[in-house]
Amino acid sequence: MRTATEIQEAGVKLVGKSNCSIKDVSFKNGVLQIPTLFIDDSTTPHLRNLIAFEQCYPETGGRESTS
Repeated sequence: MRTATEIQEAGVKLVGKSNCSIKDVSFKNGVLQIPTLFIDDSTTPHLRNLIAFEQCYPETGGRESTS
């Protein structure tokens, strides 16, 4: 997975989206639109739970994580 800086250096423009689902990602004409992630007190436990779920999910074999 590439960092935002690497993506921008490759010529892709990153644009944040608000008021949408976290799954609402689009790429068209060199523009990658991704949902804005708002950080608050509940963010860390939610992200940790998602990572644990991904690592325990049988289809991945515990080798993958989106974080």
